[in-house]
Amino acid sequence: MIIPCIDLMGGKVVQLVQGREKALEVDSADEML
Repeated sequence: MIIPCIDLMGGKVVQLVQGREKALEVDSADEML
């Protein structure tokens, strides 16, 4: 399984493109698994 680099922003789990643009936003890290 590959888990991409994720960040926390505004209480949500996000994946950022080059540290700026949100590519993905979910409420819980469990949703990403």
